[in-house]
Amino acid sequence: MRTENNKDIVLPYTLEAYKSKKSAYDREQYLVALSIGTAGTAIASGLVYFLGWLVGWVLTGFRQRQAP
Repeated sequence: MRTENNKDIVLPYTLEAYKSKKSAYDREQYLVALSIGTAGTAIASGLVYFLGWLVGWVLTGFRQRQAP
């Protein structure tokens, strides 16, 4: 059977088939969100680390050096 948008539908379309398809879709969306969150966390952590290193480097440059 074909619908208006030409997608094939396996008949009979039972509640079990719907739940299976919905579960797969939900799992895919969860994994996409998880990967984006993981990448965002890694990038944010890297930026915080780099900014801390940069501030330390600048402060080290402004410290008074003792004469030998």
